[in-house]
Amino acid sequence: MKKLEVVNIIKQINHKTILSGTSLTIEKGSIHVIEGKSGSGKSTLLSIIGGMEKPTRGTVLFGGKDIYSLSDSEQSNIRSKDFGFVFQTFHLLLEMTARQNILLPTQLNRGTEDFMSIDELAQELEITEVLDKKAMYLSGGEQQRVAIGRAIVTNPSFIFADEPTGNLDVKTSAKIMDLLLQLNKSKDMALVIVTHQQNLIEKPHIKYQMEDGHLRVEMTYD
Repeated sequence: MKKLEVVNIIKQINHKTILSGTSLTIEKGSIHVIEGKSGSGKSTLLSIIGGMEKPTRGTVLFGGKDIYSLSDSEQSNIRSKDFGFVFQTFHLLLEMTARQNILLPTQLNRGTEDFMSIDELAQELEITEVLDKKAMYLSGGEQQRVAIGRAIVTNPSFIFADEPTGNLDVKTSAKIMDLLLQLNKSKDMALVIVTHQQNLIEKPHIKYQMEDGHLRVEMTYD
């Protein structure tokens, strides 16, 4: 079983240190919640862990291989198949339908058949009735569910969620978190969530605090 190992990550931009010597290990099925104020470096860390932003120094190992030493195509394959991303601003293609948005990652994995059924996925996400509506006509909660569908349709081992409830009301936020936790349990997907909200979940997880680029374990909930 592959795991993610983040080893002594340092990120500097214009001589400013964004992350300082950060290390952590993420195994399949685990939950990691990184709290911190805006600008603390938590979103940068998530981008680096998820293979989207190269660190200044340090390594991100996936299956024992440094992601950033791989070819562009190998990195792309990992991001599109093994990793799933849920962004605060959704990043949907508004002119496309919910169905088309969800299926986008499958276009990058042609020849692979280990995809979730779009109909079963829509039912689980409670968006069956809006599958063929353009994303621009969906509510914020519906758009976020479509974004989650796009993130998990390839059955990834790791889900990275950047402020997944930041733009949603309290009721919808609770439903989205319940859904992510349900997927963690039923699909054994690892969850790495960054948030400015305190005590976002109560399920067993590792809670971190990010402050001025320094990550520390605050609590391990068994």
